[in-house]
Amino acid sequence: MFHSTTNNASSGLAGKAMRHYAVPAYTGSSSPQLYAVQPQYPQYYFGPQPTNPCLLPQQVGTGPYRIPRWYFNPARQACELFYWSGCCGNSNNFQTYHDCQKRCEGGNAAKPNTVVFVPFTLTFTMKPTGNSNLKPLPTAPTASCPPNECPPGHVSVPPTPLIQVPQVAPSPRPPVPVGQRVGPNGQIVPSSPLPVPGGPNGVPVVQSGQGGPVPQRPVFPPRVEPTFVPVTAAPVAPPIQLRPIIPVPESPSPCSYGELTPASQPLQCQPGSTVAQTCSGEQFCHVGASPQTTVCCPKPADADPCNQPINNGIGNANLQRWYFNSMAQQCQPMQYRGLQGNENNFLTQNACQVQCQVNPCRVGIPFRGPSGGLAYCSANDASECPTGYYCHIGGSPATSVCCQALDVNLCKESKEEGEGLERLIRYYFDVERKECLPFEYRGFKGNPNNFMSKLACERRCPVWVNPCAKGQPILDLTNKPELCHLAKPCPPNYYCHIGFNDDTTVCCPASAANPCVVPYSQGTGNHIINRWYFNSISRQCERFVYKGSHGNENNFLVRDQCEATCPSFANPCPTGEPLMDSNQIRPRFCDVFDEFSCPDTHFCHFGLTNKTQVCCPGKVDPCLLAQSRGEGHIPEPRWYFDISQKQCLTFLFNGMKGNGNNFATKEACERKCPVFVDPCPDSFSLNVNGIEYHPSVHYQKCSVLAPNSCPVDQWCHIGEDASTTLCCPNESP
Repeated sequence: MFHSTTNNASSGLAGKAMRHYAVPAYTGSSSPQLYAVQPQYPQYYFGPQPTNPCLLPQQVGTGPYRIPRWYFNPARQACELFYWSGCCGNSNNFQTYHDCQKRCEGGNAAKPNTVVFVPFTLTFTMKPTGNSNLKPLPTAPTASCPPNECPPGHVSVPPTPLIQVPQVAPSPRPPVPVGQRVGPNGQIVPSSPLPVPGGPNGVPVVQSGQGGPVPQRPVFPPRVEPTFVPVTAAPVAPPIQLRPIIPVPESPSPCSYGELTPASQPLQCQPGSTVAQTCSGEQFCHVGASPQTTVCCPKPADADPCNQPINNGIGNANLQRWYFNSMAQQCQPMQYRGLQGNENNFLTQNACQVQCQVNPCRVGIPFRGPSGGLAYCSANDASECPTGYYCHIGGSPATSVCCQALDVNLCKESKEEGEGLERLIRYYFDVERKECLPFEYRGFKGNPNNFMSKLACERRCPVWVNPCAKGQPILDLTNKPELCHLAKPCPPNYYCHIGFNDDTTVCCPASAANPCVVPYSQGTGNHIINRWYFNSISRQCERFVYKGSHGNENNFLVRDQCEATCPSFANPCPTGEPLMDSNQIRPRFCDVFDEFSCPDTHFCHFGLTNKTQVCCPGKVDPCLLAQSRGEGHIPEPRWYFDISQKQCLTFLFNGMKGNGNNFATKEACERKCPVFVDPCPDSFSLNVNGIEYHPSVHYQKCSVLAPNSCPVDQWCHIGEDASTTLCCPNESP
């Protein structure tokens, strides 16, 4: 007896479980009988695969995966869990228990004793004395369909050659009981072991015969004989044309929940993409090991990704990912296998932290220690926060973390109620009122101006009025402004701001080294205080009304204090400012009778008092200048040089804004300027030392040695000296 097995590769069901069938020796009837092995297996049949998947047995398949699926067990009439290998199963394979229950349980379920289809590879036994036309029974056919019309999970393949199946005639004999067989004369006898052909040592002998290559023919081991039970065959019918099953590769779904899309077709996506056409609001972008597995997957309703448990997925990939551990409140690394994970799966630690970890900070992200964990802090111990961070105290320890501080002086920041649903009583410092006031904090997105108690606020922020226009006043050991007065002046670069009471009379930062050059300021407040300031234009101390706060150093209680500090004087110069002394406080005084009391660039202004006798800019020859009466209300007689008459004449000077052509006496004027005495009886012009008085006519000089050098109509006047020896008009006397 030979034992033959169909080749798995050609059968199309490689790697599937085996069901064994046997065919006895041919008994002379027109058609061979078909026997099935019992009692190990239920009743099966060969033929087209039934359309009801609930009638199919469980099939794990031949893939490398362990994918949780559900199948219907007809024996128990219930849906049960099994692990599909990812390839080559049947349609009794459901993604969810609900799908299986909806399809199979109830009216659609297979009833007890129902014939169940088995699409397995067949193993059978033949005797050589049988009909030579008997061929191995094939497996069930694979449905043939045109392209693009295959069901989900299948593909269209080319047709394969048909196999002729012999007709099976009905047997006239009754079924053979278990443990017995049909004898040589047709009687039923107890079964006995079948002889095994072989050599003297029991080694099977394989006859190679003649012809081509020797086929491999396996044999049964010794003392193996199946028990045959005849199966009553159906009436003789035309041969059934069957196709061998061709394996159809099936890839597991990358999604662990629901259908890929309504059409069960994968929709590829891009991680982090916000394009509306990528994934809908009920989907998330599953990032697999390849673009084919990076698709939009359904997500459970009302499922927070950060609360989902860790899911390493299935598959052969080894991808470095991050997930949020809700117990530890921390993003931790994981190894993802590439398929059927959940939404708690992030490409980077930062993406996980942004999505899942609560960020109570208004700006930036919380500080993390060297291990990558959050640095938690408390109101009693904020030392965990490094420089540039402050301790944000939330409604729970989880939100009490170190946040970035943008302003060095937190007391200047405005009140920030934040975000959230909590109502936490906190205190903030009001910079205008200089008070710590209560407010309700919502738990998130606040700022450093947030204190647990009023005492903590007052210890940190200055609870006093700051009268200084710029900066902060000098503070004492109690962190309050230090009082100043005449007996206790302020240090350099500060001035004593005199407010409306002692609390506002403090040392404030000075805006300039010289208070007299600072423009006056009325300040702010509701007070009316009479003060004095120095007017740098009029060079006088003048009165103004001060409001009590935020003024400057050009602010004096009395006029004497103003004049003692600033150079209170009128500017007598006609143009520019007078020359100041070495301290740049008062003008430099001069002596009108001392030509060198002012530098070459200045002249000594001859005022009515010593305060107006100062060095003014713009020194020129005074004899060339015109008369200037100046300004003032007390005129005084002075002398000036009239260039047209070449004479020193008198005039009234008002005291200020005069020029250098201003002399106390006629003699001083004549000593400075060239006063001319005409020697001729009839004068008509004069041009002495290059000065032209009448541009059309000029005096011509002559001498004793050349008295006839004058023009025809002039004569030579012999004077006292060369300056009076000139040609005079008219005829000579």
